[in-house]
Formats: sequence, structure tokens, C-alpha cells
Amino acid sequence: MGSEFEQDLAGVRADLELARARLLTIVRGLGDADLARGRRGSWDVRAVLQHIIQSEEHYAAMASRLRGGHMGTGRGAGLELSSSRAVEEALLQSREALLAAVDGVDEEDFYRLSPAGGQDYSILSVLENVC
Repeated sequence: MGSEFEQDLAGVRADLELARARLLTIVRGLGDADLARGRRGSWDVRAVLQHIIQSEEHYAAMASRLRGGHMGTGRGAGLELSSSRAVEEALLQSREALLAAVDGVDEEDFYRLSPAGGQDYSILSVLENVC
């Protein structure tokens, strides 16, 4: 049984993996035409998925900044999600960016609350928000 830090990090990583696997299962079951479906007055499926991708890219940039790096802008705003395959690829890339931003995080950075975006965040709280 590891330290509290090791347990928390492993737990949040497992939550991230499970949530993304579930989402990818759903996306892989969509046809391209399904991306345009949505309730009247609401976002269509494509817009919801684009929001997820943009949010994850935002959190990756925030995690990088919390660790002393620079907060990038991401590419989500200009994404062309023309097919369910393009959505899947974008989801894989945004997750890769998030995991790269937290790779090798140490205990101090993981728990330290710092101002970001008008509120205080830690790497832990960023990862919990992504889940």
C-alpha cells in the first residue's frame, strides 16, 4: 500500500482512464450523421464533444501552468470535427496533452493550491474536474 499521494494519483488516473474509455465506447458507436443530432435549443452532439475536448485542453494548459510551465491556448476552438473518427482522434490527443502535462508530478505540485483562472486549483483538483 503506497503513500496517500501515490494512492490519490493512482485513483484519479484510474478514474480518468475509465471515464475516457466509456466516452470512447459511445463515440465509436456514433455515425457521422449522429454528430449533428441534438435537442431543439441545445447543443448538438458535435458541440458537446467539442466542449469536452476544449475543456480538457484548457485543463492540460492549467496543469502545465500550475507546475511552472506556460499556459497554452490549445487547438480546440478551431477543431474540425467532421466525422466520428475525427472526434475520437481529438479526444485521444486532448487526453495525451493532459497526461503529458501531469507526467512526473511530485507530491508538492499535486496538492498545492495556486490561483488559476480566478480560483485556486491543484493538479489533483484539475484532474478531478476532468473526470
